[in-house]
Amino acid sequence: MNMEDIYEDNNRYVIKKEINGEWVTFGIFSDLNEAIEKRDELEDYGWPYQSQNKTYEKIEKYIYKKQGRFLVVKKILDKIIIYGNFGEYNNAKTFKRKLIENAWNVSSMNAQRKYGKYIHKTGDKFTIVKEFNGKKEYFGYYKNLNDALFERDKLIDENWNMDGSTILENIGIHKLSGIKDKNIAKVGRKFTVYEWKRDTCFIYGFYSNHHNASLIRDKFIINKNIDYNILDGSQKDTKYIVRMGNHYRISKMIDGKIIEFGHFNNIDEAIKVRNLLIKHKWDEKIINEYKSKFKMNKNIHKHIHKNNRGFSVLNRINGQLINFGTFNNLDEALNYRNYLEENDWFRNYDDNEDMKEEKYDEYIYLKNDGLYYLKYNVDDEIRIFGIFDNPLDAIAARLDCLKNHWDTFSISEKEYMENDYVDSDLPFGKIVNEDSEVSEEEIIYPANIKKYMHFPVTVGKSYKNNGWVIKRSYLKEFVPILKYEKVFQFVLEGFRVSARLNLLTRLFYNKNDQLEDYLLKLYKIDPKVQTRVNFVLNNGNYHLNSDLEGKVLKTTIKYSKSFKKGMFVIPRKYSEKILPKMDYESLSYFSINDIKCMGRFNIEFRVSFSDDLLQEYLKNNKEDNEELDVTFLL
Repeated sequence: MNMEDIYEDNNRYVIKKEINGEWVTFGIFSDLNEAIEKRDELEDYGWPYQSQNKTYEKIEKYIYKKQGRFLVVKKILDKIIIYGNFGEYNNAKTFKRKLIENAWNVSSMNAQRKYGKYIHKTGDKFTIVKEFNGKKEYFGYYKNLNDALFERDKLIDENWNMDGSTILENIGIHKLSGIKDKNIAKVGRKFTVYEWKRDTCFIYGFYSNHHNASLIRDKFIINKNIDYNILDGSQKDTKYIVRMGNHYRISKMIDGKIIEFGHFNNIDEAIKVRNLLIKHKWDEKIINEYKSKFKMNKNIHKHIHKNNRGFSVLNRINGQLINFGTFNNLDEALNYRNYLEENDWFRNYDDNEDMKEEKYDEYIYLKNDGLYYLKYNVDDEIRIFGIFDNPLDAIAARLDCLKNHWDTFSISEKEYMENDYVDSDLPFGKIVNEDSEVSEEEIIYPANIKKYMHFPVTVGKSYKNNGWVIKRSYLKEFVPILKYEKVFQFVLEGFRVSARLNLLTRLFYNKNDQLEDYLLKLYKIDPKVQTRVNFVLNNGNYHLNSDLEGKVLKTTIKYSKSFKKGMFVIPRKYSEKILPKMDYESLSYFSINDIKCMGRFNIEFRVSFSDDLLQEYLKNNKEDNEELDVTFLL
């Protein structure tokens, strides 16, 4: 019996190993077989552990790097709070920004505020207000917002002049006191797992229910096994496991080919089988041996239908049966079905997608069409008092409605849904009327234009980037969905590879001071604010070149670092043979909030593939910028 790294102590078995000059204890067990099984699992995972050495590298304010991961950290009084631990720097930076916007209070991360958490405006002055045990306390008045924000942040660092025992409560974490609540706390409507180690508090994540939080607490604090993942999106270690609708698939790439090891009805069963496979070096015989012990999902061919043309992927969405593609063999159909399930069956097929909304501000709702709806409940009926391209107009209209006690023109939400209203029916809207004449301004649209396309864009840093990436689903009629976006094949250096085409669609605007000022004004309110583009369709829509159907397209691509990541771009001079160029790409007309603009529409064809053998071959045999001949099988 192999006892390596296992030490006996008073009839108990301790797993210990020296790593980087540091002796690490991975667990204490009363049963030897259980200790051996855990030791084998740790070997399979490469002995992951959390080093006790304080090897933190400061990346920027509040972000530190340790062992390849990025931690969001803040010191309050003499206590260190580790809010999150991320594998990607950008994720840590985004999380830090959200925390700063919400005054480091984790219970209100999704709140929208005009001035900032704890900041109120009274007349022409700003004050800091915080509630303690149901009683509001005031921390001074300030002439401008910046001074108030500075003092608020200082108060946070000093824990509002309180001792360290209240730190967690003051950042929105309320400890539970039940027998089963050790290391578990409430955060708004969610739960979190936390752990104090001397003067450092680790926050392990946010979970929708107490049960999930208990699992994380038991695994990473009580049992102390393997390593902890903090706020990286995973509540359990799910390596090699992917959720597919209502079941879980185990798969691993072996010798350049993805092998599926089964589908399971719940995550716990999948994790058990995955661990057994790791322990037995991914021997497929294990699946057959343990079939009777685990609840495997036998309906792995769900949504696959065989017909005379091949294997079709079908699913019923909103009562409508949709064919997502027909394939020559079962493996291709299964792969694409799995891809669709992972991406929630491309929810842009949802007929009600445009009617989804989120609350932007009091009485103001932002819908997926990029418009801001001012709504108020009158006699138990939701009525619409205005529709706006930007939040500033909606806020101004709300003020008027409040002054007039909502005694002004409105229509019921039901009536609006059943009729095609334009701005003449609603008093505050700035929706472009497609039949209206163009005013004589600096930019004159082409004559006799009657048709527009409308889509929302997130403001972000567009005021200085001069453009946006447009969500693909907004343009599915303007730029048709190509079957190559599902799956197609190409040949490169003798390798025949299955791939997928991603169309990156962007809109750029020419120098326009009025538009830039408007976008900057929105950005200062909230970078996530959306506004709406009214795009002039003076040349109609794009159309696929049907002459290429069933043929091949030969191109030349330069080898670059992107190939190593399984991606490359088809130059437009080649991709236009698939989707011919239109004049929009040299000159486009559009308007935003009645600001008329000129610019250009951009389409980039990106090919995504996963082929370890090809990538390894290119890495060993090709130099950067070396030209490669690629043949696309269309």
